[in-house]
Parts: sequence; structure tokens; C-alpha cells
Amino acid sequence: MTAGHEVVQSATRSFLSTKNLPSVDPEIVVFNCTSASFCGGLEGEAAIRRSILCAGAPRALTTSGAVIGALTALGAGRIAVGTPYSAELNPLLQKFLTDAGFEVASIPNTPVRHLVGTSDEQIRAIADAAFDRHASAMFISCAALRARRLLPELSAQYGIPVISSLQATMWAALAQLGERAVGSDHILNSLPWPERLPLSDARQ
Repeated sequence: MTAGHEVVQSATRSFLSTKNLPSVDPEIVVFNCTSASFCGGLEGEAAIRRSILCAGAPRALTTSGAVIGALTALGAGRIAVGTPYSAELNPLLQKFLTDAGFEVASIPNTPVRHLVGTSDEQIRAIADAAFDRHASAMFISCAALRARRLLPELSAQYGIPVISSLQATMWAALAQLGERAVGSDHILNSLPWPERLPLSDARQ
């Protein structure tokens, strides 16, 4: 775990360096990988944020933390989870979400070999396999999936909010800065960050 934190800190310092990127002055730094930010559990997710802050970022957020924020903002209790992961990763994601207070209604194994360039049909298949009629929301995991444009369609099809890793991350990053995504095509765009969740930290 220590080596992993060193990698995060090194990458963050490099990103924040005015020598490397003189025009960048970010208000928030995001660790944008779902599986790498949930595989260590809630404490592992928090440790990644601490590492980013220790490297000098003004605020820190992870993708899996953003997802918890989005599901909480939606008032989701029982969730259906679709992933392209192998059977080894799904139990870790289920534990992460359960420990965060959600009931996982379904999390089927629908692995995708090549994540880059995953088709719309593959994403629809992941969602279809995950759907549970008792779920109050659906989460399609993995920041490599370009699922955003399909979310209104899938939400209408299943009758529940469907969110994705990248969508939740962008929403959370904006919400932490007091901004909101523009667009009326998804309920998440209109919701603020839940006040009772820390999950994005500011350097003291």
C-alpha cells in the first residue's frame, strides 16, 4: 500500500509542478480509476485522497468516492451494479459499496476483454445483465467505459437512475467546487454533493 501511495504522490507532484505544466492551477485533483480506488476498501480510498493532498493538491477526489457521493445524492439504497470486470474484482466492489451503506442487488460477471473502444451494445449488455427490478438505481462501473451518452436511454428503459463512473466523477468534481453540470437529461446534474459525506478533502 505504501508503494502505491508513493506512486500517487509522485504523479500528483509531477502534475502540479509549474515546471512541467506552467498553465495548470487545478482547484481539485482527481484519481480517475474506479477499480484502483475501491480495491483497498473505504480506508484505501481515503488513503489515496490523503496521498494526493500530501503531494500538494488543494482538493482530492477519487472515482469510487465520487460514485458513493452520486448514489447518496440520488437516495439510492438498493443498487444494481454492472461491470466489465473479472470475477476477482466484483466481490471487492460489492464489499466497498456494502461498507459504504448500500445494498447490492446484483453484480453479475460480464467481463470485457478490451475496454478501450467498448461498444454501445456491450455497455447495454452489461446494464441488461445487472438490472434488478427491486433496485432504486444502477451503477455501471469502470472509467474506461464511455457510457455517458447512453445513460438517459438506460434510465428510461429501466425506470431508475443509471449512473456511470466518468459521469459521477465529473459531477462530483464540479459539485465540490460549487458548480453543476449543464444539462437536463439526467437527474444527477441537478443534485448537490451530499453534505454528510466527506469523500473529497480540502488541504487544511
